[in-house]
Formats: sequence, structure tokens, C-alpha cells
Amino acid sequence: MIRSGYILAIDPGVYKFGLAVVSWSGECKERYIVAREELFPKINQLLSVYDINVFLVGKGTGHNEVYYKLKDIKETILIEEKFSTWEAKRLYFKFNPPGGLRKLIPISLLSPSGPIDDLSALVLARRFLKNFAEKSKREINNYGEH
Repeated sequence: MIRSGYILAIDPGVYKFGLAVVSWSGECKERYIVAREELFPKINQLLSVYDINVFLVGKGTGHNEVYYKLKDIKETILIEEKFSTWEAKRLYFKFNPPGGLRKLIPISLLSPSGPIDDLSALVLARRFLKNFAEKSKREINNYGEH
């Protein structure tokens, strides 16, 4: 099932939030890291630019307030965050490969040069899209079976 519009994935935290606007085909259009007080103004700005039809909110620290405010605006789905920071770290080094002698150090021992909350939000969106695609494929394969 192909859908139009965009997904806004949110990696919640205590002080800052990662955001990623992702198409249903998986293309990341924008990523941000915003302070708690900037979250809803940024969401409103993104809603004015993109046809966002689903919010994804990670089930981590600080998700309750965000989830309950967003669910009254549009479809809002809670998504498991387990290992998302590790996946975001891997993604960071894919986008920013270490140079020089750092290439020889395993990624598990390297630290990104800054926060990666935006990449964690992207990881959440990719997880959701993978599960959505698998579910849609199962439904198509099972169509007509009783």
C-alpha cells in the first residue's frame, strides 16, 4: 500500500527532542534537534510545510506529554525505542565516516561529535516503515484466503 504525505518521527527526551520528516517511501526530508520549549512551534512549522499524516513518538523518556498532545491533532503511534540510539550512532558514522586512524577503531568505541537525537528519530521512522511494509505485504499475500 503506497501512501502520500509524510511521517513526522519524534525521539522524545527530557531536555531535547529529535525530529525527522520522512516520506512513505523512506526519504528523509528534514531532521532537527530542538529544545523542549521549541518542540510544538517546530511541529507547527513543519505541519505548515509538509502534508504530515502520521506522528510517530518513541516510547522513551518524556513521551507521555507529547503523545497526548499530538494524538488530538493527527494519527499518533507510539513506537519502541529499544536500541535506537545504537542504530543512530551507526547511522551517524555511515553519514560521517571516521577518517585517519579513527577508521581503525570499531564504531562501538567511537562517539559522535554531537547529539544524534535527530538520527534516532530517523531510525524510528525507518523501523515503522519496515513494519508497515511487512504488514502490507502479508495482507496482500493473505488476500482471498479464508
